[in-house]
Amino acid sequence: MDGTSASVMRAMMTREAASDAVSLLALCLDARFALLRLADGTVIVNDLDAPLEMAAALSSRAMQAGDSVVVFTPEELGDFDGIRVCAVVPLRHGDGRLVGSLTVMDGTQRQITSTDREILKNIAQQIIRWIEADSLMEDAASQSLRLEALLDAIPVAAYMVENGRLVYINAKFASTLGYTKTELMTMSSPAGVIVSEQQSFVREIMRRREAGDHDEIRYVTQVRCRDGTILDAEVHGSIVKVDGRRFLIGAAVDISEHTREHKRVQDREEYFRALTENALDVIAILDEAARVCYITPSAEVVTGFAPHELIGTEYRDRIHPEDRGRFDRDFEDLVRGARSPVATAAYRFRCKNGSWRSLESVGANLLSQPHVRGVVLNTRDITDRKVLEEQVEQLHRLTSLGRLSAQVAHEFNNVLMGIQPITDILRRRYWDDPQLSRLAEAIGASIARGKRITTDILRFARPAQLTLQTVDAKPLIRQTGEEIRSLLPETIAMTSTVGDGPLYANADPAQLSQVLINLALNARDAMQSTGGTLTLSVSSGRPFDASSGPEFIHFTVTDTGEGISEDHLPFIFEPLFTTKKTGTGLGLSVIWQIVTAHRGHLSVESEKGKG
Repeated sequence: MDGTSASVMRAMMTREAASDAVSLLALCLDARFALLRLADGTVIVNDLDAPLEMAAALSSRAMQAGDSVVVFTPEELGDFDGIRVCAVVPLRHGDGRLVGSLTVMDGTQRQITSTDREILKNIAQQIIRWIEADSLMEDAASQSLRLEALLDAIPVAAYMVENGRLVYINAKFASTLGYTKTELMTMSSPAGVIVSEQQSFVREIMRRREAGDHDEIRYVTQVRCRDGTILDAEVHGSIVKVDGRRFLIGAAVDISEHTREHKRVQDREEYFRALTENALDVIAILDEAARVCYITPSAEVVTGFAPHELIGTEYRDRIHPEDRGRFDRDFEDLVRGARSPVATAAYRFRCKNGSWRSLESVGANLLSQPHVRGVVLNTRDITDRKVLEEQVEQLHRLTSLGRLSAQVAHEFNNVLMGIQPITDILRRRYWDDPQLSRLAEAIGASIARGKRITTDILRFARPAQLTLQTVDAKPLIRQTGEEIRSLLPETIAMTSTVGDGPLYANADPAQLSQVLINLALNARDAMQSTGGTLTLSVSSGRPFDASSGPEFIHFTVTDTGEGISEDHLPFIFEPLFTTKKTGTGLGLSVIWQIVTAHRGHLSVESEKGKG
């Protein structure tokens, strides 16, 4: 078959309606053959032996004439052997646009009558209607193909469900799950690709759809791919109606990577939250006005305030008035950027119970950080460290003073020893002179007092080595109490209380007695003018407010004297500090030295006027 015949056959196969029309035309006019040429090059003939070149030339001449039916006379057909009659009908759309031509040719001598012309016109109109309808169908098919290609190109899985079954899916839907379109669309239900734990949930959504729930849906589920991989999918869908049929159309987006990233961020947040909320230091975020925006739970351990009690309050309001100005200046400099991005400050903070704790904060200006927008304070309780530093400082002072005082006491004692014989001589030689005897006695008393002072100084400067042994506190306090009672005037009463159970300690009994006697003598001096009651007690327990650890023996000396003022309390254990006219300022220092050598603790409670 040559190219021309192949073109004709293809046209006949694809334009059956037009071919039937041409056959009918040839039959009605008893023509040897009829031919149809369209603008797109399609050729449909009733007789395969038709001279196509001749028909093409005649059609071209006829379409230039512009008439509805053009009839060529034998004279006009003189160039075409064997053709005696020819009629051509130009095919035009309603808008006048030429789309082709219909040609009838015959080799017999005949006339084209008016009836023939009407037949030609009617068949031409029928062909034009078919061409228009075919064009619409081709456009619809082409549009459908373009739409399908577009849906296959989008990076989102699209689907359409009718009566619980998939009626359409795009290429992304199939490739994501690893199935072919046919395999998915032959499944009994789209829920078949959902993991078993969530199938009932998805089926319930579809059931509600079939029951008339037209609300747009959005949910996240897990789907199982053909290779067993589990993906997280975010599904969107809505109901549409087409020609009375209800379809669920929607899209599914693979959010597995987003879910994993969200999980990583969530885990990271949980990790850092666990670090901050369980840290021993207090971490707080303050705004530019020093108001608390966030604070970790450790704040309650340090200050007694729960986080919600501090959030929204001004941090500076709880700082000691003497430290507040310095804190405000440092904070303002940090906010303005006048200082290093990180700054350190120490201050006293008022706790919930009214006490003051020494805190040290390291501040960082993160106001420009979008996730913080504040000043971050990392705060540590340094109260115990401050106490230890003061104790170390006091120890250094005592050590230096001890070396100096030992040397002074030694030299002073030598001077006294040189005066003592002279006093003895005066007493023996002038015993009968009252005036000289009184002077000798006064000098002797001064020498004795000087010896006591040098003894205290030497005891302080060169403390005796501890002789540790197991000591029963009960007989010790009874024996020491009898010694103390002999030193008290009649205006001072004395009582003793002893706790239940065994009271044993590893200590030096002589030095413990010295501690109790020194405390009792201080109490006696405080009650000298008014009288009162001195109470000695001993019991077992833990030091201060410690809730755990080893137990200690508690010795307590209580008096009802004039008491110690609040201003003097911090200094009473310092050497040479005294408020008494005849005091040396060494008694309590020696006590502090002995107790700390035993690894013990000292505490004082006193109020002016109440002992």
